[in-house]
Amino acid sequence: MPFFSDKLSDRAKRLESAAIHKTKAVIADRTARGLESYNFVTGAVEFAMPEALQQRSDEVLHKAVLGEFGAVGGQVDTIDAILAKFKRENSIAGKRSEVIVCNGGKEVLSQAVEVLVNKGDEVVVFAPYWPSYESFIKREGGTPVFVQPDTESMKVTPEKLKAAITDKTKAVIINNPQNPGGAVYTKEELEAFAKVIEPTKAAVIADECFELFNYSGNKLTSFATLPGMRERTFTVNGIGKSYGKPGLRIGYGIGPEELVKTMRDLQSSGATHANVLGQAATAFLLNEVGQSHVPELDDFVKKNRDIMISGLRAIPQIKVHTPDSNYFAFPDVSGCFGMRTPNGKTLKTSQDVCDFMLDNGIVALDGKYCGMEGHIRMAFTLQPEQIEAGMQAMQGAFKTLVRVPGSQTELDTPSRASATARGA
Repeated sequence: MPFFSDKLSDRAKRLESAAIHKTKAVIADRTARGLESYNFVTGAVEFAMPEALQQRSDEVLHKAVLGEFGAVGGQVDTIDAILAKFKRENSIAGKRSEVIVCNGGKEVLSQAVEVLVNKGDEVVVFAPYWPSYESFIKREGGTPVFVQPDTESMKVTPEKLKAAITDKTKAVIINNPQNPGGAVYTKEELEAFAKVIEPTKAAVIADECFELFNYSGNKLTSFATLPGMRERTFTVNGIGKSYGKPGLRIGYGIGPEELVKTMRDLQSSGATHANVLGQAATAFLLNEVGQSHVPELDDFVKKNRDIMISGLRAIPQIKVHTPDSNYFAFPDVSGCFGMRTPNGKTLKTSQDVCDFMLDNGIVALDGKYCGMEGHIRMAFTLQPEQIEAGMQAMQGAFKTLVRVPGSQTELDTPSRASATARGA
């Protein structure tokens, strides 16, 4: 028996490796073997800054002080840039003690869950969801309560939210714009959620990391700006999505001072502070770039989206809606269930479909990790010609599927089952 196998903490045993990172290993292996792959699992949309801005950015990074530790909660100039951004773009006013800067938006969200959730607490999560929400909650011994959306709009109703909240509910996670379903909740829809939450004891974690990827025509409303919600809402954002810089690993949040102080205490006992280079870049991007790149960003992403959606709709077994936000398609592939692949395997789950696609060099994420079996998540962040080639490869592969006579085509999956489900 390995030495540490019986010595790991119960909390550590609840940890699971992120499915997204497992697929990265698969892609690396295929590449090493000289096999072509179309990576539709992860991605970031980069943009090229004008030369003058790039030179200014280089100067800022060069001047960053690396010879000493930074401030636990974040460098003052970075926090001030974040406060200005929240006030300017989100109508959230705050003070320095209400802001925390972490190594990526993922760490911000992870720490928020860590300081809020005790064993036995419930956290309401709207499906489809970012897979890490579930792992954060379970790591702390909490129970994620998944609320299923309408499969056409990918939106949850206030009635379903109300049914999910109990005396055990510690928090509600509201991701808007939503990853991966692509929904953008309107101000009126968010106000309806606020009316449900207001008489309860539930806190709100508002994940707004995809705020600049909004093609709905509706201006994004930050949940914290709604009546009675500022004092119970922690709002999360970052530069990885908005500026195509996930490698800088900077995320940030603003919320009630007592929550942020506890998160800073947690950070001081771990990473100590977010990396200073990334913070310098963040201050520059928020102060001097702002949202000037959004029109170019939108044009690129919407072009890619339309290529992928058109390509998916050319496959008879697949149903897909056009997302109003983010850079993911979330197609329903349950129409493939009961079909047989050329190697004789009958497709029964969305993971089976992902495995079949992988055999043909197309890499996607199983939708069960987002709370909706029968769907898959596909990023459209590659260059347009690569997306077109990937769609052609996918269309060719799906033409080889054969329907098994008398097969079941619809399964009792979570996306079609009860409106609310509590995770194990």
